[in-house]
Amino acid sequence: MNDGNGAHYLSPASKPGRAGVLVSLLLFAGAAGAWDADLDPTYHSGGRAWAGFVGPAGQDSAVAVAVQTDGKVVMAGSRFNGSDLDFGVIRLGLDGYPDNTFGQSGTAYFDFDSATDTARDMVIQPDGKIVVVGNARVGGVNRMGVARFHPDGSLDDSTTVPFSGSTYGFGVALQPDGKIVICGRTYYASSLYDFAVARLNSNLTMDTTFSSDGMADWDFGDNDNDSANDIEVRSDGRIVVAGSAMWNGQNVFGLMVFSATGGPLNLGVASFSEDAYGFGLDLQKDGKAVVSGRCEVNGGDFAVARFNTNGTLDTTFSTDGMDTVIVSGNEESAMDVVVQHNGKILTVGYMNYNGTWQLALMRWKADGALDFTFNDGYIYTYIHFFYGYDARGYAIAQQPDGKILAAGYTDYESGRLMAVARIMGDEDLNFAEELESGTTDWWSSSLN
Repeated sequence: MNDGNGAHYLSPASKPGRAGVLVSLLLFAGAAGAWDADLDPTYHSGGRAWAGFVGPAGQDSAVAVAVQTDGKVVMAGSRFNGSDLDFGVIRLGLDGYPDNTFGQSGTAYFDFDSATDTARDMVIQPDGKIVVVGNARVGGVNRMGVARFHPDGSLDDSTTVPFSGSTYGFGVALQPDGKIVICGRTYYASSLYDFAVARLNSNLTMDTTFSSDGMADWDFGDNDNDSANDIEVRSDGRIVVAGSAMWNGQNVFGLMVFSATGGPLNLGVASFSEDAYGFGLDLQKDGKAVVSGRCEVNGGDFAVARFNTNGTLDTTFSTDGMDTVIVSGNEESAMDVVVQHNGKILTVGYMNYNGTWQLALMRWKADGALDFTFNDGYIYTYIHFFYGYDARGYAIAQQPDGKILAAGYTDYESGRLMAVARIMGDEDLNFAEELESGTTDWWSSSLN
């Protein structure tokens, strides 16, 4: 019985209109040499850790992951309270076990109004406070919800964003001045769901210097369902949101750039050969936006696109700004993306292998070519936590030392648990650079 990490590759000739050839070969990470896809053997159980909330089990799942300056890993998602879902946070110590100095046995949660609340994203402030956003059901209406926790897991504050219609929160980012920007979707009878963006002051009040009331929205024109699923703040202060949009009758990757005061500046669309849905967003150092998601070819393929700062597709990436990859011929999706320190693009999501869902990572070079140096000549790796049990990936984060955290869930006998894996990433490349920069003050304790 194998409890390791494997890879399984389908030919890179898988851009729209081209078919791939399946190479039926199973490899185990670390079997020969060291690769960026290798699990970090110093972390918990062979590079993997998992945890559940105190109380009823069965529906825990991490949708966001981050590492604190002291090296502790924080995961956010939804906690089942026995009747519905609450916002939930779990913090793991350096050993990968729940950190008992945080909340209740390493867990914290918040219920807005005794109804189903679904956390979607998280960010850690410089002061250590943890900001979680998502969908809050308040007074029978769906709202963007925000809950902020102190570093010890106790609740600091909470609020909802007062868009006029039913609204869902999906992404969050911090500005350098401490203001909080949130994205999602909001409903209008005339245009159905539109991109929605809100900005809050550091005290969680609405920032009226942004679009006069702290809220802005955008319809892509088809009067259909658009959804801003992730958000980032550029170094010039402009706010970039990405997700799924309806464009000329087809589902596409949609991207919008808003000014620092909330005005729409640039619109971008990545139209694949079939319907496509954008989920994750990260920015390169030059401001270009990388979006990950799924294209509905062969039941669902990994998809990625790169946009210039003006919203146009970057044709220096994979010749047309877009790429899709078929792996198993089943449903696959790249749910989140990070641009590594070395400029390579790494996605996390899920794939089906031999009838079991696996957390999957796939990597591209900066020019859009598939990166065969990732895992012993293969472009991706998959990870399971318990043999024979499903696992999926939804969130990815890069540590200052270049190691990668990939989080989601794993099923097990007791139910569904939050799960995180740590892989080597580009750690060797960045060791000297990061050590010199002084950004990894927790290394001395985590490496002992």
